[in-house]
Amino acid sequence: MADSPLSFTKRGKLIAVAGGVLGGPIGMLLSPLVLMLVNLATCTKGKAFNRFAIWAALGIIGIPASVISTAVLLFGTAVILDPSVLQDIPSPGDTPTEGEINSFEESGAPREWISCLREKYDYNKCHSDENLSKYGYHTN
Repeated sequence: MADSPLSFTKRGKLIAVAGGVLGGPIGMLLSPLVLMLVNLATCTKGKAFNRFAIWAALGIIGIPASVISTAVLLFGTAVILDPSVLQDIPSPGDTPTEGEINSFEESGAPREWISCLREKYDYNKCHSDENLSKYGYHTN
C-alpha cells in the first residue's frame, strides 16, 4: 500500500461518495469534492490532520443542505413541467366540491360542520369542531 493517506486515494473518494448517499444525488457529487478541498486546505508537511473527521463534520451541515436543495429542485421541476400541481393544494378561500364534502362525511367529520359546508360553501365560516385539523383543515 502506498504512503499516501486514505483521503488521497481512490478508495477514500469512494468512501466519500458512499457518505454522500445520505445527502441524495447532490450529496453524492459534493461529498468527494469537499473531501478534495479539505485535502488541499490541510496539506501541510509537518502535522497530520484527520481529514475524514473534518470532512464528516462538514457533512453534518452538508447533508441537510443537500436534501433540502434536492427537494426544492425536484418540486420546482414538477411545478415547471406541470403547473396544475399547485392547483391541487387547497387554499382556505376555496369552495369545497360536493365530492370533498361527501368524503369528509364518510371519514366521520362532525355533522354540524358538514351541514355548514353545504349551506355556506366556505371552509372559513364553518368552525364547529376544534379537531378539524385531523380532517386536513386548520382553522385560524
